[in-house]
Amino acid sequence: MKRKINSLTVVNGQSTREFIVGFTAVQNKRVAEIRDLSTEYEDHVFVGYTVRDESGNLLAEIINCPVVVEYEA
Repeated sequence: MKRKINSLTVVNGQSTREFIVGFTAVQNKRVAEIRDLSTEYEDHVFVGYTVRDESGNLLAEIINCPVVVEYEA
């Protein structure tokens, strides 16, 4: 069973961007869910996350970036 993601911080050399479920507004919409799309293959790992609003619309997509993930307790 996958644990529910509470927040995701994208870290790069220029800045950080934080998404927090229930709090962070993206495009004036509240973040309702952060989905982990990461998959491990035999020869590589795909790391991806999507950030969605309450209607399930895509607000942001993070692919192969360094991130800090916090899960619900």
